[in-house]
Amino acid sequence: MHAKFSPYTKPIVIGNPHQKSIAKESYMRSVRKYMVLVVIGVSCGVAISLPNHAHAGDPQGSLAACQNLKNDKKYYQYLRRKGGSSSQMEYWRKRMREIEDRMSAMECRKHRNKLK
Repeated sequence: MHAKFSPYTKPIVIGNPHQKSIAKESYMRSVRKYMVLVVIGVSCGVAISLPNHAHAGDPQGSLAACQNLKNDKKYYQYLRRKGGSSSQMEYWRKRMREIEDRMSAMECRKHRNKLK
């Protein structure tokens, strides 16, 4: 005997039909987080490996070096305002303080009217 199917009967679904899309979204979120951490890690490694832009005989930093430090500080402020995990926020705050210390050591306050 054949069962009659009506347009009003719902098909039998085993499990969540959206389970694959939920798993894919979760996977993509974790991949994005990983990529952000890799980019931050690489950029910090490059920033640390670059020499200090202050001239050897001049304790005061150049305008370009101070501008670069200010841009780095703005970047970490942006990341902190955007939010993140506790460890990320602490890391960004630590980096901001390191940048502020370098700006202080290079006497960037003398360029403060010229910095953008």
